[in-house]
Order: sequence, then structure tokens, then C-alpha cells
Amino acid sequence: MGIVPLVLMSVLLLAGCGRVEKEKPLDQVIAAAKGGDGAAVRDLVRRFAHPDPVISEKAWDAVVALGPVAEPALIEGLSAADPTVAEFCAGALGGRGARAAVDPLMKALTTWPLRRYVAAWAIGEIGDPRGIPALVAALNDRDIEVRRYAARSLVKFGKLATPALLKALADPSDQTRRYAVRALGEIRDPDSAAALLALAGKVDREVHLWALGRLGDRRGFETVAAAVTDPERNVRLAAIQALNDLGDERAVPVLTSALADPEWIIREWAARGLESITGTRHRYRNQHGEEVYPYSLYR
Repeated sequence: MGIVPLVLMSVLLLAGCGRVEKEKPLDQVIAAAKGGDGAAVRDLVRRFAHPDPVISEKAWDAVVALGPVAEPALIEGLSAADPTVAEFCAGALGGRGARAAVDPLMKALTTWPLRRYVAAWAIGEIGDPRGIPALVAALNDRDIEVRRYAARSLVKFGKLATPALLKALADPSDQTRRYAVRALGEIRDPDSAAALLALAGKVDREVHLWALGRLGDRRGFETVAAAVTDPERNVRLAAIQALNDLGDERAVPVLTSALADPEWIIREWAARGLESITGTRHRYRNQHGEEVYPYSLYR
């Protein structure tokens, strides 16, 4: 062999290109991990992204079974270059409620190139209030899935998230305000009523009406009832559904008038609302022009 090929081979070996590592048997690695071998636990975590789904699943089961012992390796895995490993680590940490993972997950929420929504989900599962500001910031994320999961996680915090969400109502981003309104509607904290009522005309109308209905504060009746005759179909539908949620008897004449709405789906929801409030079934004219009762799975 000449000098040039020898030099080239030396360079490749030094760079690691000529090195072939044999994968340790999975059962052996699992046994070592159970015995407290940290390197074995990290090996299992890496195998979350194994091309063989059987090995990946067994590695996952083994790590989950290790309990708190696996948390350091899982937290380390949040920084893995492979997005599958990082995602699985976030899922495991969220499922465990690992509070030590909150700060790394908040970092992941802004730095991961893919699947950041899993970090948002995990923060909500852990339930540590330190994660609330990061989730509120994520309401304006460029990825719609991140925004949705951040809002859902904020709802899991319940009233603990109310102050941060109320502050977000003044955010310059329409998107942030819209998701904050939706989260507040789901949380149903009476302390948010005044702020939500004051938002009329300052936020997406459909979401605003929906939130007022979910909140259940009857001070929102006038705002909701006024939207029943709006020119926009979706706004009228949101208003009718919000009246159903409010359950205010003042809605009876409003809902009765809505039985003549040009849209059959609105007429159906008006009939549902009348039944909910009065306890009496009401017919409506469906899309075929037939007078029928609203469909119910339980009748």
C-alpha cells in the first residue's frame, strides 16, 4: 500500500469514519441500567430513536420503569440532536411530573427546531407555576400546534394562570390576546369577568363571545345577545351557543327570534338553547325545510 492511501486511512480513522461500534444487547443494557449504571440509562434514552420500533418501545418501557433514577438522563436528552429522542424525553418527564425538568423544558419551548408543542404539553403536565410565563409567551409562537398546546397547558393551571393571562389581554399581538381569551374562558375564574367584559370590540368576536358564554357570568348577557343579529354567520352562531352556556332566562325571546335565522345550524342551536333554558323541546326548520326537533344521542 502506498503512502497516500495509508495517510488517507489514518485520517479517516482519526475522524471516526472507519470506526464501527457494535450495539450492546438491549437486555444487557437494561440490566445495567437497573443496577444504577448511568451510562446504560443514557444508552436506553438514545435508543428512543432506534430504527427498530421494537427496540425503541422496549427502551422506553425500561426507562419509564426506572422512575426518578432516569430523570437526569431524560433531562439531558432534551438537548439531543435527534428530535425523536428529545420528544420522548419531554413526554416521559411530563408524564412523571418531573419538576426538575421545568427550566430545560422552557428552554426547549423556544429552541427546539421541531415538535416544540411536546415541551408545552409537558410543562402543563408537570404543573409547576414557574412554567406559566413561558407558556403565555408561547401563545404567540409561529407554530399553531405550540400555541394550542400552550393554551391547553395554561388551562390545566386553572386560577394560578389567571393573573398572567389577564396581563396578556393587553399584549400587542392579536394572536396572544385571542388565545388568552380562550384560556380564560376555559378556566372560568370569576376574577377574569370584568376584564373579559371590557374586551368587546378589542379581540376576535367569535372567541370573545364563546369565552363569555363559558365563563357563565350573566353580566355578559347584553354583549352576547346583541351579537345574535350580526351579519356574520359565525358570529351569530357563537352568540347563540354562548347564550346556551349562560342559561339566562332573558335569552328566551332572543333564541325564539333566532328560530327564523336564514342558517339552519343557527336555528338548530336556538332550539337547543330554548330546550336547555325552558325544559321544553322546540322544533326548528332544518336544511331540508322540515320542522324537526334537534338531534340528541340520548333520545
